Amino acid sequence: MDRSPLKLDDVITVTQQSIDLQKVIKWIRQGWPKMEPSHAHLLPFFCQKDVLSEQNGVILRYNQQVVIPPPLQSLTLRKLHYAHAGTVKMKQAACTYVWWPGIDQHIEALVKKCVPCSQVAPSPAPVYQHWPDPD
Repeated sequence: MDRSPLKLDDVITVTQQSIDLQKVIKWIRQGWPKMEPSHAHLLPFFCQKDVLSEQNGVILRYNQQVVIPPPLQSLTLRKLHYAHAGTVKMKQAACTYVWWPGIDQHIEALVKKCVPCSQVAPSPAPVYQHWPDPD
């Protein structure tokens, strides 16, 4: 967590304030429901139930990625985007440290709106065109 863009205490505090994440922690500790939750925003957690754990009030994915509560997600994105490294590098950094439902789409949207990133982004590969058939 030392290299994480957030302080552990911030994540713990905001996680404790989140009704949804407290429900996920309850499921992790006491057992997941047999059926998918009726609330669509809880479904991504249900789909990840086999790789989620909880430690000291923090939800972890694969025991290494900290699940970031919604109020801290934009701050985390800004920290990941600080160097304007582009979509791939941001996703690699995020994959090492953090996760939340839809993180890849959030990263892609942020990089698309960033002018410095668009100026240094590689040009799309040219479309292959066939040679004309000889007569």
